[in-house]
Amino acid sequence: MGNKNIQYIADNALCSACGGCYSVCPVSAISLEENIAGYKVAKIDFDRCINCGKCYQICPSVMANTPKINKCDVDIFHGECLGSYVGYATDSKIRQQSQSGGIVTALLCYLIDCHVIDGAVVNKFNKKTKRPEAFFEKEIEGIKESSGSYYSQSSVVNEVLKHQNQKTAAVILGCQGECLQLIREKYPEIVLPKYLIGLVCAGQYSGNYIDQLMQEAGCCKQDVTEFRFRDKRHGGWPGNTRITTTNQEYVLNKTIRQVLKPVFEVHRCLFCFDQMNIFSDITVGDPWGITNKSVKEGNSIIIARTKKGKSLIEAAFRDGIINVENLPVENIIKGQTVNDRLKTQFFTVMEISQQKDLMPPFNVENLKNISSYEKASKEKYKEIELRLRHSKEIYLESSRERYIKVITSASRKAIYRMKIQKIINFPKKCLRYALRKLKIRYK
Repeated sequence: MGNKNIQYIADNALCSACGGCYSVCPVSAISLEENIAGYKVAKIDFDRCINCGKCYQICPSVMANTPKINKCDVDIFHGECLGSYVGYATDSKIRQQSQSGGIVTALLCYLIDCHVIDGAVVNKFNKKTKRPEAFFEKEIEGIKESSGSYYSQSSVVNEVLKHQNQKTAAVILGCQGECLQLIREKYPEIVLPKYLIGLVCAGQYSGNYIDQLMQEAGCCKQDVTEFRFRDKRHGGWPGNTRITTTNQEYVLNKTIRQVLKPVFEVHRCLFCFDQMNIFSDITVGDPWGITNKSVKEGNSIIIARTKKGKSLIEAAFRDGIINVENLPVENIIKGQTVNDRLKTQFFTVMEISQQKDLMPPFNVENLKNISSYEKASKEKYKEIELRLRHSKEIYLESSRERYIKVITSASRKAIYRMKIQKIINFPKKCLRYALRKLKIRYK
């Protein structure tokens, strides 16, 4: 096997912190540490490492591990679809507390209640570290408390493999699904969850992104007890950022969260094709682009990718746990902007990688049956190139002083551009409002 390990993945800013390498290492030579930029990074202790190559074999960022899907006629950006739906949890409290329609929480509670699983691997905000953390939850109330997405890294695969002796389900992202698929192929003796529920994912972010949002809200980090990137309780879906401290609640307009995303994004995520979580049993996400389902109460789009995933959706619907209706998968793919934004970004990043001698995690030659996509405009190409450079530079930055300087400047510029855009858009909003009033008046 030689010196095949994943240290070069971390050294090239390609670690997604899925936790797979940490879990399969037979001599505990790998740790996951938060670096200066707030990213979780795998680190090898070479005094312990025996060069067995196990970490290399299951890493989703190793080019040789570029994933494949069984059906040769399926676009890998889309994944297999046995059924597609839109709907919500019938429990109004679950739906209200969820990020979209509460489908994930409802299904996990249903599986536990029916004794199909003993518990589920989910993410929850850690009050001490102020970071999301993957953990195994057995109680239904605990599952409900963990609802909502956390856009910062957590080592889900590590938590999954710690509970092989129990019947589990796991909520995963695309990169985590790819790692679990590699484990399934290379180490079939490892027991994986009975159900994998995948979230539609457009990227992860540094843990420092959470700190920045707390700062923008004007709250004291030490006093924060709850953090939600998106909460429907203030303004409805898609929700604003809600931060709770020991004595106060802060609500941050969603625009601030959105404009700061490029400042803190994970470099590896810019190379990702698997927004739609193709190795899950069920994929769940927001109803972007589904106009008649974009209601304040929240809905979820759902794709059944396996027979057992489809059976679970049908059983939960039959038993009144969820309310769903069929929705063409083409509508979901279009709403998630897979064929334009995602494919354009992916192939632009791969092109830039060749020109700039960057190390990509995938071999494009292995990605077959991809439907057409638009080539990036000059402006878009430049934007993606800048994001690639920025995300890698801050990931690898060794000086805290330089990191703070770069991030402070980038954050200020992002907020400034947002404010300028609001000023530009204000007359347009006033005009639209006036036209609506005139239309109502003269009906």
